[in-house]
Amino acid sequence: MTTKKNINISIVKIFIVLFAFIGTQNIVYSQKPQHTEEITIIGLYKPSIQDAYRINANPVINNLEKQIPKLSYSITSSKAKTTIEPKDIDHERTIRELKQKLLGNYVKIGFGNYKTPYLEFFANTLQSKKFALGVHLKHLSSMGEIKNHPLSTFSNSLAGLSVKKLYKKYTLSGELFYKHDVVHYYNLEQNVFDSLDWKDDKFKQRFQLFKAKLGLNSNYNKKGKLNHSFDFNYYYLTDYYSTSEQNVFFKTDINFNFELFNSKDIQRFGVLAEIDAFINKDSLTENMDQIARIQPYIKATFGKYRVYFGINTTVPFDTTKNISLFPIIKAEVEVVPKSLIAYIGTKGNHYKNSFKILYEQNPFILSIMPLEYSKNKFEVYGGIMGNIENIVNYSFMISSSKIENMPFFVNDTNGVLLDKFSLVYDTADIIHVQGEVSYQSKDNLRIILKGDYYNFELGNELQPWYRPQLEASIGFNVTVLEKLILKGSFGAYSKMYSNRPEVGEITPKEIDGWVDLSFGAEYKFSQKLSAFVNLNNVMNSQYKKWDNYPLQKFNFLGGLTYSF
Repeated sequence: MTTKKNINISIVKIFIVLFAFIGTQNIVYSQKPQHTEEITIIGLYKPSIQDAYRINANPVINNLEKQIPKLSYSITSSKAKTTIEPKDIDHERTIRELKQKLLGNYVKIGFGNYKTPYLEFFANTLQSKKFALGVHLKHLSSMGEIKNHPLSTFSNSLAGLSVKKLYKKYTLSGELFYKHDVVHYYNLEQNVFDSLDWKDDKFKQRFQLFKAKLGLNSNYNKKGKLNHSFDFNYYYLTDYYSTSEQNVFFKTDINFNFELFNSKDIQRFGVLAEIDAFINKDSLTENMDQIARIQPYIKATFGKYRVYFGINTTVPFDTTKNISLFPIIKAEVEVVPKSLIAYIGTKGNHYKNSFKILYEQNPFILSIMPLEYSKNKFEVYGGIMGNIENIVNYSFMISSSKIENMPFFVNDTNGVLLDKFSLVYDTADIIHVQGEVSYQSKDNLRIILKGDYYNFELGNELQPWYRPQLEASIGFNVTVLEKLILKGSFGAYSKMYSNRPEVGEITPKEIDGWVDLSFGAEYKFSQKLSAFVNLNNVMNSQYKKWDNYPLQKFNFLGGLTYSF
């Protein structure tokens, strides 16, 4: 009885809960379709609520650094099929092109007015890192034909051979040279020349020069090695009247590199030594003299600063044997890297005025010349040099020097014809200003502008004979369309003075300044063949560098060049 009663009570409770649930669903979902379900319950049902689970740990922010994943990939390559087939190499064409690029021989031949033949030849070995050989031949002559001045013919010829052999540690070089120059003393006017009835040989002068050179230089690059160079030079010079000069010149430079004050730059200490010996002979005298020079020096570089310091000691082997000391100092600073260098320095020297140097400056000199020593007692100089964008190069310099026994050419007043030149010596204080600017474009245009200004203060002479105070020049060279080369030059010289006697007295005679304008062109038919023409003194002025020796007026020279 009790069990049945409990079952009935349980059933009643289930129905009460069921009806409460259904009523709630009808309220919430009153707008939805109603559902009918059949529920079968087995066993007792005891509803209960479980305890909530609480998280006791505090939240922690993990590292927010962004991790970039490493990517790895590969490309699967596949060979594409092509239809290109290589052709056979034309070996003959390759050889021809190679020969065109490496042409070691060059000949230039031409002819101009005044009956002027010209020939020049160069030959050189190519493509050798150990050996080089070169040959140079040249001839230029002219019948002169200067109006109212007979016998103005001249000729210049030379032949040279040079050789160089490179070894691992040394470079050996040598040179043989021969030069033959002929001029005439043509300062006489035609009517005076005709009245003399003299043979042409009496107005002729000829110079022959033979020169040999031998050099040996070390090729060390490592620090601590004893670098050295030896140069030996000899020449023999004669003229038409049996005057001769022999010279032996020996020079050596021994030096080594070292570090100073733990500097990264390499410094150098060395010794220069020279011996200069002359044997001079003319129709009256014969003498021999020598001068020795020794110059210890040090070159130091500290970043943008460079310093050179040396002492030039000269000992002439003559009757006086006075030893002279000349400080050689130069300091440089790189004001703007690779663009501007400023420098200042001082120097001096003791040297002989040789017959060779004098005839190369003035071929109308006497055969018997007073050959003496000159001494540059001191010279102080300073300037700047550099470049702008590797296109414009420039240099400006000013110097002040005092030269003892400086030579000046003068008319030989002992001769009746006054057609030759001798020397006078004087002490000179000289201010020299020099400037040069050059422009080189990528389009093969090059322009050079030069200028020199001199101011002389002399001890005894009235003027610095035959030395202009101002010299200026400008030249250009430009390539047009790869085949045409145009060039030109303009030179200007201020007035100067000669000592030509007037009415028995030697008074300065003014020689007018002059300008010289010249043009030239060369057209290349091919890499081997070209034609050229030079137009000289196009202003047709008959100026004079030496008193009563007028130069040729307008003259031209044209011809061909060939390389092979």
